[in-house]
Amino acid sequence: MASRPAGVDMGERRTQTTAGTELTDGDGERLLDRLVDDLADNRARGPAPRGPITAVGLCVDERHPSLPGRVRVQVESGGHVTQAWIPSLAHLVVRTGDRVLVQGVENWPEPIVTGVLDGYAPVEAPAAREAATLSLRADECVTIRDDRDRPLLEIRCGAQGPELRLAQPDVALEVPGKLTMRAGAIKLESTIGDVEIDAVGDVRVRGELIELN
Repeated sequence: MASRPAGVDMGERRTQTTAGTELTDGDGERLLDRLVDDLADNRARGPAPRGPITAVGLCVDERHPSLPGRVRVQVESGGHVTQAWIPSLAHLVVRTGDRVLVQGVENWPEPIVTGVLDGYAPVEAPAAREAATLSLRADECVTIRDDRDRPLLEIRCGAQGPELRLAQPDVALEVPGKLTMRAGAIKLESTIGDVEIDAVGDVRVRGELIELN
């Protein structure tokens, strides 16, 4: 049997599966052996060589207690129900309850979660997780500068709430598609020059009362 990759901690906590197969958490190598053996039994032939194998499993736990990137997958094959912690592809978002595609390859001793199957349940976009937090006092701000050390953007706590200040005198805001600004109230104020509105198409102004001064 192929040796495990160096530096991979398979853990010591054990789980009793419904078919009586006891696997150490993280022992994806035994899970791959089980899938290969079941494939051989289903095809009524001798022991199958370790090699490419594909199965559909169910993610029963999305967070390994110590190894990021591993999810606990339950696979039913040949009348056996087996669970193991196995790695997933980088940047693949797997949630508990997802049906996942599990694949084994010839030169790796354990299977890999390579995808999430769609179409079995309503899918909601995962909520954004807070990646970093920065606390600002009243006299502090966050500044973004260019390669010449000139300030471009400042974020600070103002007297009436957060303030976003573009530090350069001329600023261009461009988007390739539609730009929508939405707030409880909107005020546009020009302190020095005129206000100009240019449009290729029509300009529509809607409101209960329109005041022109």
